[in-house]
Amino acid sequence: MTTIAAPTQAPPRRRRPLRAALWIVLCVAALWLWMHYGGKVRLASPATAQAAAEIRLTDLRGRAFDLAELRGKVVLLNLWAGWCGPCRAEIPRLNRLEADLGPAGLVVIGVNSESLGPAALESSAARLGIVYTVARPDGPLQGTLRPAGPIPQTWWIDREGRVRASRVGLVSERAMRRACETLLQEGGD
Repeated sequence: MTTIAAPTQAPPRRRRPLRAALWIVLCVAALWLWMHYGGKVRLASPATAQAAAEIRLTDLRGRAFDLAELRGKVVLLNLWAGWCGPCRAEIPRLNRLEADLGPAGLVVIGVNSESLGPAALESSAARLGIVYTVARPDGPLQGTLRPAGPIPQTWWIDREGRVRASRVGLVSERAMRRACETLLQEGGD
């Protein structure tokens, strides 16, 4: 007589809760990435925006200038480094913004966060294809222009010298352009 073995009982299914948890984590991660690497740049109102800190910069030609000298222009200040992947990804966007909106009064300044000498910084900027102004700060960035996290970091400064927005991380070209165009359309107060 042959005996038939009783079927073994399958373990309870635990995959569904695990799968649901994984989807939630992925959705939260995607939302976080969208908010930090694209999204919209929210401009503060002129009435509540703070004045940009007084900083002195030196460009690749060795010319020193104060940020205050750019009053009347909209300034897009971008803190970057040559080793930073997101910083390198923003360079073509910043080049296009300078080319497209420069004639309307936009000035793009790439402030390098590395301790490079003038020749090394010039070489790095040329190798990366940067066509906008590249400068080194003559001291630490402070006040309203103090870095608030990893790089890249970008500040939008209106014609009156007020910091209207600041973003940490990669910003989409569309968001950058909209913020710049809005500030350019405001004119002076």
